[in-house]
Amino acid sequence: MCRFIIFYAKRRSLISLKTFFKALISSSKNDPHLSSISKFKSHNHGWGYSIICFNKGDTKIFHGKSLKPIYDDPIANYSYVLEPLSTSNTCFGMIHVRLASRKEPINIFSTQPFFLNLENLGHMWFIHNGSVSKNIIAKILGKEELMETYSDSYLASMLIAKKYMGGENIVKVIKDCIKYVKTAFNIGIILMNTDKLITIAMKYLVPERETINRYSSYYKLYHVSKDGFKAIVSSTIIDFYLKKERKFSEAFKNGEIRLWEYDVNSDKLVETKF
Repeated sequence: MCRFIIFYAKRRSLISLKTFFKALISSSKNDPHLSSISKFKSHNHGWGYSIICFNKGDTKIFHGKSLKPIYDDPIANYSYVLEPLSTSNTCFGMIHVRLASRKEPINIFSTQPFFLNLENLGHMWFIHNGSVSKNIIAKILGKEELMETYSDSYLASMLIAKKYMGGENIVKVIKDCIKYVKTAFNIGIILMNTDKLITIAMKYLVPERETINRYSSYYKLYHVSKDGFKAIVSSTIIDFYLKKERKFSEAFKNGEIRLWEYDVNSDKLVETKF
């Protein structure tokens, strides 16, 4: 159970990013959608961010995690997390707040985003809201010894990375993961190599829950687009804290994938929907 933001921001749109960051903090502290499906109201098991910025041949990566709730963490503020972005032309990133699923470990190793080195294919960052069949994935990977320390989401990221490094198409790899989903597979992935960055998001909720309003509302994802700023955000942010942004928002269909492909050299972004 998590809330997240995935974003693309030009320098002129950092004020929009600041607004969404504040709304994520509010959503983490008090989530009416979460209260409708559980006995909890807060996502208080840690948070993290990964941000990649480009500016005239220079590339910067900012990455951090904390086990504190984002709303109680003094470093979860605009000046610490987002202000360094003000000197960059283009930034991509993901910010994630966590409420651990039942029986999943609560530790810094299970706090997201996860970073994976893809060797000659570059770098990968991964975030997830939902749950998958941890036992099955661990067995496929031959990594049963990791189950006590690492979350189901981390093992899912390992499986995706392994298949992608094996030459499989990333969209196909993501779709193939649906068969391991227990509740939902709302994910964000950033892939980066020397001249290209790809951001991918999917919304998937198992059919038996998609027909129940309180579950479909909690797991809804929105795509937001306005003046040099794009974001993919969890439902609470728009439904309760940024209602005014709804006119710039479009809800994902179940199973929908959106892909942003950015050419580092030309500073051009192409968006595709699957």
